[in-house]
Amino acid sequence: GKVDGCAIFWNRNKFRLAENYGIEFNECAKRVASTLNRGTERTNQYVHRLSKDNIAQIAVLEMLQKSRSSRIGANQICVVNTHLYSNPECPDVKLWQCHTLIQELQHFVMSREVSLLICGDFNSLPSSGVYDLMSNCCVDSSHSDFSNDPCQVLPNYSEMTHSLHLKSSYAEIENEEPLYTNYTENFKG
Repeated sequence: GKVDGCAIFWNRNKFRLAENYGIEFNECAKRVASTLNRGTERTNQYVHRLSKDNIAQIAVLEMLQKSRSSRIGANQICVVNTHLYSNPECPDVKLWQCHTLIQELQHFVMSREVSLLICGDFNSLPSSGVYDLMSNCCVDSSHSDFSNDPCQVLPNYSEMTHSLHLKSSYAEIENEEPLYTNYTENFKG
C-alpha cells in the first residue's frame, strides 16, 4: 500500500471543524475519463496514467472567538493539504492533479467567500507548471510541462486558469522562494 498521507491539525481551543472533504485524484480521473469520448483503450490509458493514489484534504475551520468583520465567511478559514505525485518524469500528472484541485477549490471557496490556505507537498520546483498555475493563475502555452503529456491528460492551456489569486508565503514574506524545501542525497529543490 501507499506510505504517503496527509493530515490537518488545529488547536481545538481556537477552532472548530465546520466541514471536511477529501479529494481522491484516482476517482477524479475516472470521473473525467467517463466524460471523454476516447474509446476504451485510450480511456484506460488516461485513467492508468493519472491513478497514482494521491489525495487532497479540505477542512473548513471556524474560529471559536468571532472576528469583528461583517464579511461573510470572516470567521472561517478553508485549510487544504495535498500530496501531489512525486515522479519528475510525470509533470503532466502533477499539473493535472493541481488543476483538478484548483477547480474543486474555486467552486468551493467562491461559493462561501471564505479565506483559503493551501499547504502540501507539491513535488514541484518554481519553474514547474504547478507553480505557475498556482501563483500566476495560468500556465503559458509554451511551458515544457505541456510537451510531456503522452496520454493527453492535460486540458488545453487556455482552460488551465483560475481566479483564486494565490500567493506563495515564502515569496510574499522573503521576496523570493527558498533555495530548497526538500534536501536529500538525490534531490535538492
